Amino acid sequence: TCDYIIFIDSDDYIEEDYIETLYNGIKETNSDVASVTYKVRKLDETIIYDGSKDNNYKENELIILEGTDIIKELLSQKIIKNFVWNKIYKKDVLCDFQVGINYEDMAFTLEVFSKLKKVAYINKSCYNYVKRDDSITATISEKNLVDFGNAIEERYNVVKKNFKNLDQYNLYAFLESALALSTKYVITDRKYKTVEKKVFKFIDILLNYLNENEEEFIKLLNDYQKSCIYLMRYNTELFFNFLNERQKLRTAGVLK
Repeated sequence: TCDYIIFIDSDDYIEEDYIETLYNGIKETNSDVASVTYKVRKLDETIIYDGSKDNNYKENELIILEGTDIIKELLSQKIIKNFVWNKIYKKDVLCDFQVGINYEDMAFTLEVFSKLKKVAYINKSCYNYVKRDDSITATISEKNLVDFGNAIEERYNVVKKNFKNLDQYNLYAFLESALALSTKYVITDRKYKTVEKKVFKFIDILLNYLNENEEEFIKLLNDYQKSCIYLMRYNTELFFNFLNERQKLRTAGVLK
């Protein structure tokens, strides 16, 4: 019988030691899930991003997460991301996977990780995510953005209901995703009213939370996030213009 499950997207590829690294990680630590990190590559295999160098851990370092630290990490996404891939799962912790919905990874990983007692992370980039212009996450259609907004809102509400002591981390994850949605909305020249309504709803949620929790929440944010919060609060047009100019710099390769 099959005791473990691994997901690999059809466009991506893995290193030779990928399965061995994950299997050893989950077996040796008796964890429910083990995760490695990943590289983002262009079609010509040029490396755009290497997750093992984007944190404070050493190459191959093993980190164990238990209890509420698991959900806290999933929300902050410092080392473990919401992706279904780059992980190995004990078969008995898996839930149903929704088919045909963009961004289903977000709901899937939250539901699975909510049940876990222990997660192992190995700081090794042995999964290769291939960035394609026609991928779901690169295709900015109205349906794509609406699905993304719905996934953000669903995760926020589930965490708010079930993990009341993680409000700050929930809002941090909500802010990160809301900024990503807002950037995509700006890229489309703000033409989708359904998306506009969702973006402004998210801004209201963030600002209402900040009215009572600003001092502690601001400590979690980087300079970019703080600037966005400031602009949301004082002038949404400036906020959208800021995102637009920043995206132009990223496209030009000036910003990562």
